[in-house]
Amino acid sequence: MTNQNKQTGIAAIVRRGMPFIISFIILIGILLLVNGYQYWRMKDDLAATVIKAVSDAELKKLQTFIENVENKLTMVREWGKSGLLDIERIEELNKQLLPFLQHEQGFSGLVMANNKGREYFLTRHESGFLVRRVEQSEDVAIMNYQLWNSAGTPGAEWQQKGKYNPVRRPWFKLVDDLDSISWTSPYTFFESQEDGVTASIGWKNTGGQSGYTVFGIDILLSNIEQLLADAGIQVQADFFLVNSYGGTFLARHILDNGILSENVQAVLPEIERRWEEAGRPARSLTVVRYNGQKWLASLQPLLHEGRSLWVGVVVPEKKLLQGFNTRLYAIDLVDVVTVLLISPLLMIYLWKSGVWRHPDSGTLAPEVRLQNCLREGEGAGIEFKSSVRMNLRTGNHGKEIELAWLKSVVAFLNSNGGVLLIGVDDHGQIIGLEADGFENNDRCLLHIKNLIHQHIGAEFSLCIEITIVEGGADQVAMLECRPASNPVFLMVGKNEEFYIRSGPSSTKLSPSQMIQHVMGKEP
Repeated sequence: MTNQNKQTGIAAIVRRGMPFIISFIILIGILLLVNGYQYWRMKDDLAATVIKAVSDAELKKLQTFIENVENKLTMVREWGKSGLLDIERIEELNKQLLPFLQHEQGFSGLVMANNKGREYFLTRHESGFLVRRVEQSEDVAIMNYQLWNSAGTPGAEWQQKGKYNPVRRPWFKLVDDLDSISWTSPYTFFESQEDGVTASIGWKNTGGQSGYTVFGIDILLSNIEQLLADAGIQVQADFFLVNSYGGTFLARHILDNGILSENVQAVLPEIERRWEEAGRPARSLTVVRYNGQKWLASLQPLLHEGRSLWVGVVVPEKKLLQGFNTRLYAIDLVDVVTVLLISPLLMIYLWKSGVWRHPDSGTLAPEVRLQNCLREGEGAGIEFKSSVRMNLRTGNHGKEIELAWLKSVVAFLNSNGGVLLIGVDDHGQIIGLEADGFENNDRCLLHIKNLIHQHIGAEFSLCIEITIVEGGADQVAMLECRPASNPVFLMVGKNEEFYIRSGPSSTKLSPSQMIQHVMGKEP
């Protein structure tokens, strides 16, 4: 048998088997459609778990507590500015401040100090309350202690000396930052040696006294953790608080005995950095890659007025979608019945349409596809670019030129696909690739592929068909993009940008718009 006869026999076998091949493809396609419907049916459930901002109702106790702390600080500051607080008059200070500790169980201690190192400190004691007065003598702190009962009656006194200066403590504010309320990072309290945070405020001294005074409220971390545990938060993720002044984290996994994994602890600083770079957006998505894994985070201010503390959730994308794929591809009796009912109808339609009777129809040649795009002109599915890397105005290679067409590729992949023609001007005239200065077509193709791998990702190469097409005397790079099944980002430095097609242009979406787009909603 000659080679021509062999080829003819093979072609005949393929033609005879084509109906069965197409039938199989139809069955697979119907199953995918059915599971696509399942996705549509359950996407609202998925959206409810996607890195959402914690609701105000869940944070009510914590918000009320923090608001109370800041209200007390504001009130004390007014007292101080009016000259009603004198650090030397202990009995008067006790009368003014003892009720704070008597009625606010979440307060661990109250501290007031001036810029000369003199301090008044009040905390609870098994005998009632303990007052510590500190004054500096050269490099030594003289600390005078005295017990007081709830009625304001003094008790035992004693004195200690040591290395202590309130001005050097984390809560003490600088003179140019007195008016605002600040929250420290977690640190160890001097007296109790327990971990906590301090919220503080200050004022300039009046009545002829120079310098300034700072007042703080100590709060144990255990008290904050209890408030988080009482919040009843339903987000299956790690929960954290952000001090937007010091920029450090107070984080706990409230669903796992307060223990965070090393990965979560390591990724939080990077989340903070990205969040700061983005201008501290509220209820917006922050995406971070760490150790080859994508993490999603969202933050919101704890109080509506004043943004000293922020609350957020963080979760790995893989964990977020865990179990979703299993549900998505589960086939039940309804799926089977749907396939049995719909597949014969589709097969009859395809037969009548002539698909099975013309198995050798093939696809159009690249030159024909190029001319079709040129005739249609730029639009939602077609875009023209003049060069791969050359800035035709300056005559130099420009990174901005490469990023411009890469944005279009990302937008096509995130939308309904499309064709990018490089070597065509805005008027649809072929100008070729000669200006880019590649040695040959292979060099040009390699450069384009490398840019796609670097800025989009090698995993999306299968969605892009790149062809160098002869367009008369010149050549055109034709990038035919199919819609990607996963969100595609343009990586510019350390940032990730998300684009879609909007008419004849590529539009950059904000994180919240991106979430809506991925979930199938209109941005």
